Amino acid sequence: MLVAEVDDGLTADQLTVRIGRLRRRMPALEGIPIQWDLGRKNHFLSVYRSSAGRRIAVMHCSFPECRADGALGMGHDLQQSHLLRESVITLDTPVGPFGFFCDDAASKVLKQAEMYALLALRKRELICRALFKDCFILSNENHMKLLDNNAMQFGSYASSTPMEHLPLMVGPGRRAYLVHTENPVETYGRTVFLTPHGTGARASLPETVEYDAEAGRHFTTDRIGRRHFRQLTEIFDDHQADGTVLAPEYEQFYRVRETLTPQIETKFL
Repeated sequence: MLVAEVDDGLTADQLTVRIGRLRRRMPALEGIPIQWDLGRKNHFLSVYRSSAGRRIAVMHCSFPECRADGALGMGHDLQQSHLLRESVITLDTPVGPFGFFCDDAASKVLKQAEMYALLALRKRELICRALFKDCFILSNENHMKLLDNNAMQFGSYASSTPMEHLPLMVGPGRRAYLVHTENPVETYGRTVFLTPHGTGARASLPETVEYDAEAGRHFTTDRIGRRHFRQLTEIFDDHQADGTVLAPEYEQFYRVRETLTPQIETKFL
């Protein structure tokens, strides 16, 4: 996700025009045409007014352009990359067989993963600078990547050093937060500064996820009917209240620097 301070006079209509112009002529990175995926699943681009009086843009997108094998080598998706699947060795473990990347194959996969992680950062910055004439990037971090040879961060920001201006998202139409990491956590022999990128949900579901503003919850619809799935509201004192604040347990590790109130939400453009 990318966070930037942007030009204050921008209107929703002006941003819509700029998005349309950009989508008609998407640029390329390393010869790979960029895809517009802000609107896919939980990806979005929104503009907020911060409690510090700033105009803040938050962008959430990934790099699906190289899921399959292509000009840059093996893709990063096991389902779509033949070369990546060929690198997997299945080993028996106490909890059943699992696939692993080992030895030279592991080094090659890690190198590719680092390249794609960097391209994802560059993609967000390129889109941000194309849409906002005046922007100052405050943070641009991946919350899904290999942390090291034997660890992966998923749905969270992780670093060996403190991080600043990280977005903590609650949901469409809801206030968001910019947080700084205050204290590291000890996990699996690592000292890591760690924070989630959102309040999230208990499970990742294959169906289309929608948002019920009245209930303040996400939901899916299937043959059984509408199914809400629970937000992790325990990190909030009262996340339904207008003046939502983070619970004391959460603030032990993360310090809220600014509260963000939504002004422009473009997820469905």
